[in-house]
Amino acid sequence: MEQNYNFQVNLDGIISLLSENLYSNPGVYIREVLQNAVDAITAHKKIDNDFEAAINFELFEDTLIIEDNGIGLTLEDIHSFLSVIGQSSKRKDLGTDVDDFIGRFGIGLLSCFIVCDEITLITTSVHSDSTYEWKGKNDGTYTIRKMDINLEPGTRVYLKAKKGSEEFFDYDYVYTTLKYYGKFLPYEITLSNENMSKKINKYFAPWKKDIINKEYWLLVGREEFKEDFIDCIPINSSTGNLSGVAYILSRSVSISAKIKGKIYVKDMFVSDNLEKLMPSWAFFTKPLINAENIRLTASREDFFEDKVLEKMREEISNCIKNYFYKLAKEDQKKLVNIINIHYDSLKLMAVEDDDLYAILINYLPFQTSLGKKTLWSIYEEYKYIKYTLTVDEFKQIENTAKAQDLCIINGGYVNDADLIEKFNEYMPQGFVERIKPEHITEEFEELSFSEADEAFDFINFADNVLKSEKCVCSIRKFEPLEVPAIYNISEEAKFLKEVSETKKQAFSTNNDLFADLASIFENEIEESFATLCFNHNNFLVKKLINCKDDYIKKSVIEILYVQSLMLGNHPVKKEDNILFAMGVNNLINLVLEGK
Repeated sequence: MEQNYNFQVNLDGIISLLSENLYSNPGVYIREVLQNAVDAITAHKKIDNDFEAAINFELFEDTLIIEDNGIGLTLEDIHSFLSVIGQSSKRKDLGTDVDDFIGRFGIGLLSCFIVCDEITLITTSVHSDSTYEWKGKNDGTYTIRKMDINLEPGTRVYLKAKKGSEEFFDYDYVYTTLKYYGKFLPYEITLSNENMSKKINKYFAPWKKDIINKEYWLLVGREEFKEDFIDCIPINSSTGNLSGVAYILSRSVSISAKIKGKIYVKDMFVSDNLEKLMPSWAFFTKPLINAENIRLTASREDFFEDKVLEKMREEISNCIKNYFYKLAKEDQKKLVNIINIHYDSLKLMAVEDDDLYAILINYLPFQTSLGKKTLWSIYEEYKYIKYTLTVDEFKQIENTAKAQDLCIINGGYVNDADLIEKFNEYMPQGFVERIKPEHITEEFEELSFSEADEAFDFINFADNVLKSEKCVCSIRKFEPLEVPAIYNISEEAKFLKEVSETKKQAFSTNNDLFADLASIFENEIEESFATLCFNHNNFLVKKLINCKDDYIKKSVIEILYVQSLMLGNHPVKKEDNILFAMGVNNLINLVLEGK
């Protein structure tokens, strides 16, 4: 016959689970008892809103007493909630809405076992005249007794530090932790010992004052975060009944920076990590916000990723975007200042949002061969938009393009290429084109028919000299006159060159596997060459064209080849240095021999 059994709960194991995996540190026990006290008062307020709420913490050596005048617990409540792990006392059957409370998991009091061996609780319910004492031990046992005295409604919790946890009962530690979590709670909280008494929450929560004055909020931000901010963005979400501000940092931050700030739930501090709540591109802000309705995880240090949170994030995103729409109309000077500091973040915003792109693209500066410019200023002046896809490509042609008065944008930074390509959608008559290094020579002036005919043999000769370097030669007229030649290499040719070098190295080290792999790549990829474009305006090149000594021509071409690698910020290998040295030595020998 089938028989039913009940699970056996190992309380020690659960406590270890809480301390090692759920809660971030043992000090959260203070937050949990504070949260329970706040929720008890909230429940009492539903019945009698006129009573004066108070929460008192008292320290006597290594014992902490927490007293509140909240709703209290009946005997039935004690059996149902304190003695059943995972069952919260914040239930609708108490006549209140579960969303009115901070906690709802029924494990908060267990956190006290992280620092205590025993918990004593004395409580009187507003629904009963009886006072009960509940004692729970970390071995899973508990006792309940009805006391001979009748106390006012509320609850008193006694916690005595277990060995090794005394530091968590130090007065300064308890005070700092209470202030950290509860400085904006609406009910008076005090901490006292035999020598002193301090009030924890001296100020009203800023979001409760219904103040939209930015000067006030900036003062609050300076007090909360100990830094000055450029401005603050009002944040509101009807979905989570959320309000507050997002401060704009006065310093630049990395695009990979985590969004840090302060999020409160029902005025209780929850977390300084707002990655889930804020849009990913908002890392230039430091939020200070409070939510009345948001679903927390069991640790109460994080949020559930659900449709509601997604909707809140969308509404917060709209608040930030609306701020920039307004700024573009009313304070362009401040907008430019923010863009200059938080360029990377605002670029990401513009990529993700079409309407915001239309505003920000007027102000976002791009690195070009002619200095920093906006896309609009480039288009208005040149009637074209030309850009490189990588920083390496830009470096290859930057100086040459500048000399020709060509405005080439460096599109190699994060999101820049996407922003540039998107420009065509907003200005159809504009022309956006990616420029590769090998294309830059197409912008140079071509030689006349007679000049090209005169240089024909020289170019063929140079082709043969540099054939082993997989480099073909051409000749055009370009600025500056002092530059005899420029070297450009496509991504395909660069890759093939690296493969060839890998193959040579593999053969020299008898690594047949790498040599075979390199050969496969060489066979599969269509052969591609780098280019060396000689400058017909350069006096040395003109002399080379007319030079009849092949030995001299070869040496000079090899020197110019390596020189062009260095001028174009290309990697110079050991073999290139040898080639350069040999060319120089050859010419020196000729001079010394009197030729």
